[in-house]
Amino acid sequence: MLAAKQASAGRGRGRQASLVEGWLAEASKIGRGDNYAGKRRHPRFKWQVPAVIEIDPDSPHRRLVYATTRDISESGIGVKCRDRLPQFTNVRVYVNDGEEYVSAVVRHSTGTLGGFIVGTEFTDTDPSNGLSLSA
Repeated sequence: MLAAKQASAGRGRGRQASLVEGWLAEASKIGRGDNYAGKRRHPRFKWQVPAVIEIDPDSPHRRLVYATTRDISESGIGVKCRDRLPQFTNVRVYVNDGEEYVSAVVRHSTGTLGGFIVGTEFTDTDPSNGLSLSA
C-alpha cells in the first residue's frame, strides 16, 4: 500500500488543492458543519473516514499511524489516533485507503479517552501559495 502511495507523490501541488476540494465536497454531503463558524478561518465539516498519517515522510525515521478523521476544512483536517503526534511535525494524510495524500503540519495533539485528537494544517493548499480551493 505505501509503495503505491509513494508512487503518486510527484504529481504536483495543484493535485493537493483538488484532492482537498474533493474531500470537502464529500464531507459537506455526508457531514454537518460545526457550531464555531464565527471563530474559524474556514467552516469545518464533520467527516469520519479511515485515515493513515505518515509521520516525517522525508525522514529515515518515518512511520505510519492509523487514524479516523473527525472533521475537515479548507485549511486542515482533524483526526483521532492512538499516538501523540508532536507539534510542528510534518505529515502526509491519506484517507479512505487512498493512493494520494495531502501534506500537512501538526498544530496540536490533545490527549483524550483512548488516544489523541490531532489538528493538522495543510501546507500546500494555501491560496497565498498560488493555489485556489475555489477555482
